[in-house]
Amino acid sequence: MIEKMKKITIICMSSERQKAIQAMEKLASIHIVSVKAPVSQEMDKLQDVNNRLKSLTRSLGLIKVSDKASSSKPATIQEFEKAAALLAEQKAASERCIQLGKAIKELAPWGTFSEASLQNLRDHGWNVALCLCDEDKVPSIPESASYQEIKREDKMVYFVVLSEASLEEVSLPLAKFPLGMELDKLQSEKQQLEDRSREIESLLKKIVSEKLCGLKLLQKSEENKLAFAKARDGMGDDGKKLSYLSGFVPEEQLQPVLDASHQEGWAILYEDAERNDTAVPTKLKIPKPFRMAQQIFDFIGVLPGYNETDVSVLVLIFLSLFCGMIVGDAGYGLLFTIISVFIYFKMPIGKNREVMLLLTVMSASILAFGWLTGNWFGIDKQYVPVFMRGIPWFRDDANGDHLKLFCFFLGAFHLSLGRVWGAVISKNIRGVLGNLGWGSFLWGNYFTVKMLIVSGGDLPQIAKIFYIVGAILIVAFDINWKDAVSLVYSPFNFINSLVDVLSYIRLYAVGLASLYIASNFNSMSKLVWDISPWCIPFAILVILFGHLLNIASAAMGVLVHGIRLNTLEFSGQLDLSWSGKPYKAFGIGKKSAHN
Repeated sequence: MIEKMKKITIICMSSERQKAIQAMEKLASIHIVSVKAPVSQEMDKLQDVNNRLKSLTRSLGLIKVSDKASSSKPATIQEFEKAAALLAEQKAASERCIQLGKAIKELAPWGTFSEASLQNLRDHGWNVALCLCDEDKVPSIPESASYQEIKREDKMVYFVVLSEASLEEVSLPLAKFPLGMELDKLQSEKQQLEDRSREIESLLKKIVSEKLCGLKLLQKSEENKLAFAKARDGMGDDGKKLSYLSGFVPEEQLQPVLDASHQEGWAILYEDAERNDTAVPTKLKIPKPFRMAQQIFDFIGVLPGYNETDVSVLVLIFLSLFCGMIVGDAGYGLLFTIISVFIYFKMPIGKNREVMLLLTVMSASILAFGWLTGNWFGIDKQYVPVFMRGIPWFRDDANGDHLKLFCFFLGAFHLSLGRVWGAVISKNIRGVLGNLGWGSFLWGNYFTVKMLIVSGGDLPQIAKIFYIVGAILIVAFDINWKDAVSLVYSPFNFINSLVDVLSYIRLYAVGLASLYIASNFNSMSKLVWDISPWCIPFAILVILFGHLLNIASAAMGVLVHGIRLNTLEFSGQLDLSWSGKPYKAFGIGKKSAHN
């Protein structure tokens, strides 16, 4: 459910504004909404520090350190900026080494020489040209000039042309040396830069291993300072002696705020937050067994609006089911389940453990559906033990008709569940009957899609009844006959409801693609294996690469298709806009919406 919010306004003496914000910080329950834009020199400085720390965290977080590096020695931002400067120097050195490497490679066929030696020849009246071209495109050399081939390499000819006469009129393929001709100097510079880069690497690892935890603590401290300044400077005032701020508090946490206001001498006004107020934050209160659903919303960055419906439990259940169908490989599922369960029990209680619990549920769903269909790493069922070949309804489904039918049934059930829910929470009879009408129409669509894609034949009588009942209820109670826009879009809504049910075929299509990818890589591996026993390592590499690619592809399928079916098709039945703002309590620790 979405926790009920109270809108509060707190008034205090302007002279006690700092003290009031400190008391609110200790409460850690008020979601503050600035009355005015918080602007001050202190704010600008704090914002600058926070931006610098974020940049440092991103930069230094890329440095790999030992897992045992857990020291958190005190440090200042200047020390971290010194580390960032070293990182920038290392990056510049690396880029310069790449340039030098190319130049050295180009100079290597010419051997060691210097620009001074060429200038010495010019001082003695000789014109010198260093040339490079394809071996079949060597130009004609004037009789007065001397041609000396230096080297032939990769069908290229390196040669020198010497002449007492000017060579400016002769078309020669002159070699270019953008970093100079001193091979020894370039090699020496490259070596020095590589040595310096290794030195910097060692320094950075030492700094990060000793103080990276300190950086995170420093960043948290500065974030708290910035939030404090925003809350203080965002207070309104009457231009005389009073200051005030507004915010939102979960109803269950209102009493401590009232107690604090009495103790601190604040005036406080509180009332129920307006359902249509877009400034009201959303705080989900999810039952403990399903609390992992919050991680889904955190990952995709969406929340239902305060005036909308909490569908977190249903999203968790159906996304898990969709994940099982899209990946659909019991071998992958078993592997993921073992890994996620192992990590889960190794982790301390907290947000990361909830993530692993979610992954365990998803993995178990993959294992269950893969087992039902008899899919183990894409191996042909004849090589799999009988008890692992799945149930006959899926196993004997040569054309995939049963799986398609299951997808369409699941789609109709999922979507109509949204309509039934919409009817339950509707506040008037028109809303109830209109939603029930669409639910009936969706089941008519199920039989239509079944007829068109799976079974063929004529539309059954039950489907006609669903259509007639649904159409009557929709026309009578859902369409607003006074709204021209509603009338124009009504035919498209009927078409979209059919498309919504049909779109669940993606679960079958993506799952089938995953099966074929695994099966084809298995076949390719076998072909390599059969060539020679010496090719067995290559065959193993082929099968590993193929299954890793398949896992990555399946994961993308879950993110794209599984989440879409929940946040678009299903949510559309409840008119969810996912416009919610997360509840962020002002205070040390920054409580999140799911804590």
